[in-house]
Amino acid sequence: MADDEYERERQENIRKNRELMLSLGLNPAEPSRNKLQVKKTPKTTRKNEDSDEEDQGGGRVTRSKRPRSNPAKRMTFIEPSRKSARLSAQSSISYNEDDENSGRRGRRKLDDEDEDSKQDLYVMPKLKKLRNPSPPPEPEDYQTEVYADAPSPPKRQPNGNIIFENNNRHFMPNVTPKEMIQGGIFGGTAFRPFYSRISKQQLNPQEEMYEFPDDWFEGITNKDEHLTSTIYDPEVNRFGVKAGQTLEEWESNNWIRAPDYRGWWQWYFRFYQGRRTSDDARQIGRWLKACGPAGRFKRSLVAKIHRAGATWDDETITPVVRQTLFHWAYQLTEQDYHAYLP
Repeated sequence: MADDEYERERQENIRKNRELMLSLGLNPAEPSRNKLQVKKTPKTTRKNEDSDEEDQGGGRVTRSKRPRSNPAKRMTFIEPSRKSARLSAQSSISYNEDDENSGRRGRRKLDDEDEDSKQDLYVMPKLKKLRNPSPPPEPEDYQTEVYADAPSPPKRQPNGNIIFENNNRHFMPNVTPKEMIQGGIFGGTAFRPFYSRISKQQLNPQEEMYEFPDDWFEGITNKDEHLTSTIYDPEVNRFGVKAGQTLEEWESNNWIRAPDYRGWWQWYFRFYQGRRTSDDARQIGRWLKACGPAGRFKRSLVAKIHRAGATWDDETITPVVRQTLFHWAYQLTEQDYHAYLP
């Protein structure tokens, strides 16, 4: 009887609940679909960034399209952040004479192509830090004075160094003007026609070349391509690459002084011939910063050779720096290279 009584109470409760639901306007026979569906939030009308149609919020599926790229941006070349060893060597050189470390741009991270250097770098000893001798003092007056007394001709040592008189004993290039001309400098533009902003007149290539001995120009059959060209040709150069700045840039950097309107190399040609001026100290000081024991270009070349595990005379190692040094009347020797090694 207890079960029958429980069943009657249950049915009575069901009946009362049904009447209550009917009084509230609800249909107890069907489940509410509103309770089973998730109401969609209506979207405001806007242009779909990935579609050519507008989304009206009605559940319509539109075909997505690939974003249209700007043709101008597609044509823009972005230089890669990582470069090969050869490309890095040719682009990292700086010609700033105010910074003695400007021949090198800091330690370059090795990329995936530098396998030979990568495996030995961690055990590679550092190079010795050599010091430049003190250059002769520069005069306070920037007006260049040409001295009348001519010294004795320079002498060449067995190691190739060119030795001048005692007052200029620290200046020891190892490439003569003749060797520079015949080897190839400045892409054939050394004596090109040029209007000097310093002298305020047109420089005369024929008069300038006539100033020097004929044997300096022996073997040069086409001076228009080798010496007086208005177009820089890297193939003319000793190492077959473009290196150095233009005469216009030298003038802008205030490196040019009368009467050497073509720059350091013209001063050197005349100095080699025996002319002495009050500007000699400055020009020798510039050479020491580039090619002396602590010279920025010289040390940069040695460091790159050492890092690559190459020999001192491997001309495939940074030919741009080698050509730059050649413009300063210097070529790396085995003796000079080993002077940096621990």
